Amino acid sequence: MIYHEHPLRILRYSAKNIWLLVFPLFRGMRVIRLDADRLYQWFRGAWLDIAVIGVIILFGYIRWHFSGIQITDTEIIYREGISAKIRTSVPFENVSSVTVERPFYLVLLRAVKIGCDTSGGISGNADLRLMVTEKFSAEFLRHIPETDDRNKAE
Repeated sequence: MIYHEHPLRILRYSAKNIWLLVFPLFRGMRVIRLDADRLYQWFRGAWLDIAVIGVIILFGYIRWHFSGIQITDTEIIYREGISAKIRTSVPFENVSSVTVERPFYLVLLRAVKIGCDTSGGISGNADLRLMVTEKFSAEFLRHIPETDDRNKAE
């Protein structure tokens, strides 16, 4: 079954297109002097500002919709991309650490940040970082194998 990240991630994907807000900013700078006629013109053209914000959120939604997470018995697979697909796969047997974060601002939204790291790669950067629901987080953690204390380094 294919899962999506938490819908809050749409805002993160939208942030990459924040440069589009330059156009409403320039339009708003024309009314710095607050006379009634210019303020009326700004309100009359506010639909353009709303349209630009809508386009930004639409881009984020499209990226969110075309990304997915799949858990198999042996690995977790994260796919993203519309035309060029990027596939990140982390076998559970290679996982060296899993970080589950529940920041206070995500508790009410029932969102959890998961970082999954293997022993290869750059130190300090998780191989896979996801923002998911608490339900998906519990299912993901069930697939992580238990550690064997006899094999740990001393």
